[in-house]
Amino acid sequence: MKRILWLGVVALVATGAWAADFTVNASDTGKRVFPLNGVNAGPGHMKHLPGHTFTDQYQEMGIPLVRTHDYYGPCDLSNIWPWGWGPHSVLPVDPYRFSDTDAVISEIEDAGCDVMFRLGESWDNDRDHYDIPPSFSSVAGVCRNIVERYEDRVKLWEIWNEPNHWMFWDLTEDPDCEQFIQMYIEVANRLEDEFTRIKIGGPGAKGDTTHNMADFAEYFASACKEAGAPLDFYSWHSYNRERMGPYVFALQAKEIRKSLNAAGCGKTHSILGEWSSAIFKSENQGADEEDQQWNATLGNVDGAAFSAAALIYLHLYSGVRYACRYRGDYWIPADGNGLLNADGSLKKPGYAFKAYAGLFPQQGRRKMYLLSAEGGDTGNEGNASNCRAIMATTDTTR
Repeated sequence: MKRILWLGVVALVATGAWAADFTVNASDTGKRVFPLNGVNAGPGHMKHLPGHTFTDQYQEMGIPLVRTHDYYGPCDLSNIWPWGWGPHSVLPVDPYRFSDTDAVISEIEDAGCDVMFRLGESWDNDRDHYDIPPSFSSVAGVCRNIVERYEDRVKLWEIWNEPNHWMFWDLTEDPDCEQFIQMYIEVANRLEDEFTRIKIGGPGAKGDTTHNMADFAEYFASACKEAGAPLDFYSWHSYNRERMGPYVFALQAKEIRKSLNAAGCGKTHSILGEWSSAIFKSENQGADEEDQQWNATLGNVDGAAFSAAALIYLHLYSGVRYACRYRGDYWIPADGNGLLNADGSLKKPGYAFKAYAGLFPQQGRRKMYLLSAEGGDTGNEGNASNCRAIMATTDTTR
């Protein structure tokens, strides 16, 4: 066996004089680490930039995973299966409309990325997604046929998106998501019964206060555990609603890990399915001066420092297995969500993703490990420019 040591050290600071005092013990190979610079959507099929595909940019940023959410048509259940949830949904696969989704999956693969397939709907202010399906077995049957088509190409299958948000589930009818959990159990059991090589999870829980996020995680995981339903991963979202520093996601991940463990789901992976430094809110939507300052981090150098530090803190202080930024492609307004400009150039946080990708050279051929290190700052003042983080990795090649 040939052992090669590759050491990468990242130290980030945006402003002010500082001394980066830290130590690294290269003889202590710690836990294995996996790239966390996944994204939602792209590299093509962009709602606001149709006809463009940013494969080169995704490769430049080293994107390892794309979550198929918010394509606004492709990959949505209502687009693939537009016939509703009545008894006729047990028809064979001929009526399915797979062409757009086929194209999306191929675009992702052409960029060298893996796929996390979200079985659910995109956000859409013009039409309701929240109606509770009258037949959960119909939903399970449709999901089963979708999985069958992509089973050899997609490993991660996420059931739904944000059922605890009014846009995606009727919380007036089902305020505690009890019916949703029943549907999840039926769909997950059906998929587990028929497919042995996939990972099943969900539900893409919405971002909230850290306390509420942890409570919902334990509630959902406990119900799955009691019913014997598969929960290979638990997915959750966070948009830094509490206006904290880049350590916030690691802090929330630790609380969610505690909740999963308390529910008896210690082997369930934690996936941060959507994250960003801020929820973009325009002045027309009531954004105040603080909101505007946080909005700016979606494209400026402070946001780049925030993004890189957030990823590193997730490695250092959490067990998150996958993470997907919202979002990777171009989006309007230009200073809002998205890592790319309309001309394909990288926004400042996009450059942070590119730099971070250097910690995982020759993705797929090297196993990366976190070395023992001391130093850095987990200060939680909520100031994106007041962050510093250090990570060291090694790899072994056989």
